[in-house]
Amino acid sequence: MNCANGFIGTVTLPATDSITFTNFDKWHTIKLLITQGGSGNNNIIFPAGTIIPNGFGTGTQLNLTTTLGAIDMVFVEFDGTHYYITIAKNFQ
Repeated sequence: MNCANGFIGTVTLPATDSITFTNFDKWHTIKLLITQGGSGNNNIIFPAGTIIPNGFGTGTQLNLTTTLGAIDMVFVEFDGTHYYITIAKNFQ
């Protein structure tokens, strides 16, 4: 995601996929609306240095709501070194 184009994005995941960020200034917040596509059960993998809340993923892989069509809202903040994730899950 190129943050020079804005800090709000939407994506429908056809499969588990990864995301990268460019032009992400310190302490800006990105809002992502992620919809489960394909057959559901997809997750998203964030860049190295990502910190995910305990119980919401493993390493840099964020566990999303697995139901086909479910929407999760993910917020990302960058401190210059780490990406901090906040998630609101299971909008349907």
